[in-house]
Amino acid sequence: MLDAEPGVVLAYPRTLLLNEEGHVFGDYADDLHLMSSSASARYRELFDKQGLCHAIYGVMRSDVLAQTALMTNIARGDRILLADLVLYGKFWEVPDYLFYRRIHPQNSTTVLSTEADLTIWFDPDKSNKVLMPKWQRLLAYMDAVRRAPITPVEKMRCFGVLARYTLKLDRWRGMIDDALRASRQMRAKRLQRG
Repeated sequence: MLDAEPGVVLAYPRTLLLNEEGHVFGDYADDLHLMSSSASARYRELFDKQGLCHAIYGVMRSDVLAQTALMTNIARGDRILLADLVLYGKFWEVPDYLFYRRIHPQNSTTVLSTEADLTIWFDPDKSNKVLMPKWQRLLAYMDAVRRAPITPVEKMRCFGVLARYTLKLDRWRGMIDDALRASRQMRAKRLQRG
């Protein structure tokens, strides 16, 4: 697909879901066939449709991937990379079920209850640091738009998508929780130092 469609930067298949014994129990289509010529339209559609994020396991153009910030060691780093990539080109969903994902009780996203816990799972060196993963993710999204090779008008539209995404009540609450948790961590560190 990448050879046939030069504007496509990512091609990925649909997913079969496996239980812990390896038996198929369902299927999943990420539905991220993002073919608009407008970067901001693709960006908006990506934010509207993001689900299990299996598209990250697709085939990407290495020259485009090299222009991104790559995968970051914070929770939901896969979403950040997809948001970065979609600013450079189109996503193609192959209609065949070729990717297999095992779902089991010990999945990291099941066992780890917070994004801070997930971030530490990705990078154990962050275990003693003050973490604000939701804020870090927003800043990474903003940086991707800033770096993208798109027009200033398209950048403003993408920043508008981010504003709409961030201001949803459940996300805003999560960002406030991030800030409050970071404040408690900083206070505890000050008390430990005396």
